[in-house]
Amino acid sequence: MEERKISKPDLVIAAIGLLALISMFLPWWRADYTTISGDDNETRWHETVNGWNESSVSGLDHMITGPLVWIPMMTLLALGISALGRVLAPSERLSDKGFHLVVAVLGILATVLLVVRWHSYYLPSGPTNGDTEIFAGPDDGTFLGVLCCFAVVVVSLLALTPIANLTPTQQPSED
Repeated sequence: MEERKISKPDLVIAAIGLLALISMFLPWWRADYTTISGDDNETRWHETVNGWNESSVSGLDHMITGPLVWIPMMTLLALGISALGRVLAPSERLSDKGFHLVVAVLGILATVLLVVRWHSYYLPSGPTNGDTEIFAGPDDGTFLGVLCCFAVVVVSLLALTPIANLTPTQQPSED
């Protein structure tokens, strides 16, 4: 059996898959509440939700991340595992262009799902008396997840297009 080596694009895709898994444990959404009482006392409250929709403070009854986060990130992880698995598969069964085309398409779909989730995050409403300031929005996990999706697309598209001839030019022999 012929021994295959992993290509650089496949290695990068595998690393991105690992980063996608790590991003699921980071905060994807955060909310900061500041309440100012009449005697100038401030009460601050902070909450985050990771990619698995686990809240840092119990009691949040909204789905923040959900399947629109799980599916893209697990897809990137599966692509990373399959990129590593290509080393073990027979070379005649694998087409580099076909694999990288599938990776590019799935990366684009994952990016679209994450951007849709990002723009539909829950925005809590505060009291109407003006004493409470609320900031809610994406956090580090969201940014890393979208970056992973973009990176998979870019790497797979670069693997499909020959940027430069990587083999050295052969010099004619002088006889």
